[in-house]
Amino acid sequence: MAGNSTGGSAWTRRLSPTLELSNIFPDAAASWLALFPDGNVYFGVSTNQQWGIYRFMADSKTLDPTPWVNSRWDRNASGYFVLAPGADGPCKAQAVRDRHPNVCNGGFATNVGNLTITQGGVVYALASNGGGGDLVQLWPEFKLANTSVTGITKMTAADSSFVLAGTNATGQNITVVFDPTTESDRVLIPAASQTEIYNLAYSASTGEVFFDGLRFSNNTYVVGKVNVSSGAITYLGTTLTSFSDFQAF
Repeated sequence: MAGNSTGGSAWTRRLSPTLELSNIFPDAAASWLALFPDGNVYFGVSTNQQWGIYRFMADSKTLDPTPWVNSRWDRNASGYFVLAPGADGPCKAQAVRDRHPNVCNGGFATNVGNLTITQGGVVYALASNGGGGDLVQLWPEFKLANTSVTGITKMTAADSSFVLAGTNATGQNITVVFDPTTESDRVLIPAASQTEIYNLAYSASTGEVFFDGLRFSNNTYVVGKVNVSSGAITYLGTTLTSFSDFQAF
């Protein structure tokens, strides 16, 4: 657990089954915590000199002193994966830093959301600084997911894949399905449809993703569904006014 004391100091602590309290980070509050498939707890901090993702080892009940991902802009920083420019890590090349601005920066570790564990036990997340985000693999190793959506705004799991909506390299709205196994994606809603997606919801029973959004070509709010396997799109209506109406289907 993480928080702040009445005096304003931040902390990350562990509460044992016997209600014994102990400090993990006495001066940093984790922005997120999650149990990963290896049984350890991973969390993100960005404060003082501690910028990155750390892990608490369940067996030894101790903090691994080496960051899982070190996002400090210091090429000599220690870590299993170091993101600093010039370091021998995922963000070494300038082209990669340009392609993944939400990851290759010092604040990456606290800008993580939509943590999802695939059926194969791989952990993915969306890294965002408030705009379009980047899909990243956090475990069992850290990797950047290169999809045709360069600015992801919406993400939902679809069985063993992910459906991602956002903009491509030229700023056009697209929606794709990303397969972590092949590390490739396939377009579901093309740029030609000019549809900015507001919400995504996957139905495992039908294999379809329901969506709503704005069609730019005629400034119309649309609601529809797309079959993840075939890519067939069905529009359910263009007269609804809100996603709450869509949820009534």
